[in-house]
Amino acid sequence: MKPSGKIIILVPNANDALINLYNIPKFNEFYYCIEHLYYYTPETINMVFEKVGLSGKIKTLQEYPITNHLNWGYREKPSDVLKSRKEIPDISIMDENLEIKWETFWKDTNNRYKKFLNTQGYGDRIWCEVGF
Repeated sequence: MKPSGKIIILVPNANDALINLYNIPKFNEFYYCIEHLYYYTPETINMVFEKVGLSGKIKTLQEYPITNHLNWGYREKPSDVLKSRKEIPDISIMDENLEIKWETFWKDTNNRYKKFLNTQGYGDRIWCEVGF
């Protein structure tokens, strides 16, 4: 890496609301899988970086929207990945004239939810921008 270079790292956050805020045992089974060898919080990943001489920005993000959390809460299973990222519930509405208002409502709700989670220290990802 060049002296002014940076490494970007994105890892799951052990301070995920679905683990620490809600009591959803099936999510815990889903989350703690073989795909991830280590689980970090912003504090623990910062300790790793300090030990190897890296410093930089560490930020908590909430990637998945409130609709995915509602799906876990009510159905105890993940949403379809592409549908869950649309930030609106995976249900059809009868009145197509309300579709734009419906989407606006859910996007606003999701933004407020993400802000709430962030102020409580929750997020599903840790974004790290580090260098020497």
